Amino acid sequence: MFEVKFGTPKPILFRECFEMNGFYCDLDLAARFAGRCEVLEYDGTRYEDEKAVDAAIKSNATQIIEKCYNEDWPEGTPKAWNNFPEIEEYFDKELGNYGIKGHTVFFSKNLTPDSEELLKEWRDKAIYKSADILWDRGKFDNVMPGSGNGRFQVKFSSPFMHAKGGQVFYAPGEAVEVEYTAVASDTSYTFNVNAPDVKYEYGSTIKINFTMPEHEVMISMGITPYGPPLDLQEKSLKMWIEKNMGTCGSGKIITGNIHGNIDITAAEWICPNCKAKNNGKFCSDCGTARTN
Repeated sequence: MFEVKFGTPKPILFRECFEMNGFYCDLDLAARFAGRCEVLEYDGTRYEDEKAVDAAIKSNATQIIEKCYNEDWPEGTPKAWNNFPEIEEYFDKELGNYGIKGHTVFFSKNLTPDSEELLKEWRDKAIYKSADILWDRGKFDNVMPGSGNGRFQVKFSSPFMHAKGGQVFYAPGEAVEVEYTAVASDTSYTFNVNAPDVKYEYGSTIKINFTMPEHEVMISMGITPYGPPLDLQEKSLKMWIEKNMGTCGSGKIITGNIHGNIDITAAEWICPNCKAKNNGKFCSDCGTARTN
């Protein structure tokens, strides 16, 4: 067994076409890939030695990935997100046609700037459009009516938020747990909760916990596609507050200027994948994205 590292310095074109809650995506996108393949077996009649297998995988990686994305991929299934298990499965299957049996792991997929912008515009529209469609379909018509008796309501700005057990009215002092379920790995989320002791739990969903005050609580949110994760964003903002560079509102929500990703293109760097020297955002030899 031996390992072959490969990449795609030139972007691979693919069609992103699927439906989400009645809202359709139909975009031409491009991305660069980088991965490694653990070669288990190879056809000795086609390849003289391991060096020949290495060259075959590297020279055909772009063609194989193009076929995986444009021919093998199930119709109507998203491709732009980092669905690595699927592309790894298809890549290994295609390697069999080259007389190579291996186990491939992809560790980098980066959309081109133009593709990122196209997908961002679509997602901005889809998030709100799909919510409107769900409301139109009556998905949220079964909200519990108010019962009065000194209980106050928790209100949500997103249909993807819900309180534990479907409860929406609470007495002052009761513990409230709200969950936001439409979490994307490449999106930042900012929440505003007018309660005194808000705590967050970050994972495949975002949980918001607080004690019910003696008034209604409104939970609103902001979304920034391709921004920093919420937990890192909050840590950074807390640090700015300590340095008197930000403020904390009455609802215990941190506000301040959130720095975006820094575009570093000038300084020379060494690719961790193939050890080549580079000056751009991507390795000129294997396509690995710069990480620092």
